Amino acid sequence: MAALYALRAVRNLLHGPLAERSGMACDASAWRRVPFILLLAALILCGVFPRLLTEKIKTSADATLKLDNGRTRLVQAQVEPRRNMGRSLITR
Repeated sequence: MAALYALRAVRNLLHGPLAERSGMACDASAWRRVPFILLLAALILCGVFPRLLTEKIKTSADATLKLDNGRTRLVQAQVEPRRNMGRSLITR
């Protein structure tokens, strides 16, 4: 709600009053709303059921992780001592 009031205030400050000819503008027809409705439906569907997308990329992601497996171990080995360093100072 705060964003709505803030944007409304910015519009009034920067753009001034509406022109007379803008009062004659009409809303989009039903056919022009169809792409918006389809996009909104797809976003809601993927948000509620994310597995629809994750199952499609699972095989590629697994193959990428297998290729990078050796490097990942090396990075984890370098990160672990840093995490434990702070803990070892506390326990001493």
